[in-house]
Amino acid sequence: MVDWLRVIYKRKKKLMRLTKLKAFLVLNPGAVFIILFAALVLTCAYLLILGNPTTVIDPVAVLAYSFLAIGIVLQAVGFIRARALGERV
Repeated sequence: MVDWLRVIYKRKKKLMRLTKLKAFLVLNPGAVFIILFAALVLTCAYLLILGNPTTVIDPVAVLAYSFLAIGIVLQAVGFIRARALGERV
């Protein structure tokens, strides 16, 4: 009897984490793109350290900055939407 309670508790806890993540992403729609930007910039730095030619790194850097631009626009939209709804930002 205790085992099924433990299973239900774990599922509820996991669902609560997913709900918090979903709420964060709704409030910060550009967060995923900004995180991707950071990861790609670090990848570019690593590739430069290894001595790869810039012909390999340049497209990755362009993609990274594109993600940054998209993320900033989405963050601005989320901020404006939150202020329009009267939420505390």
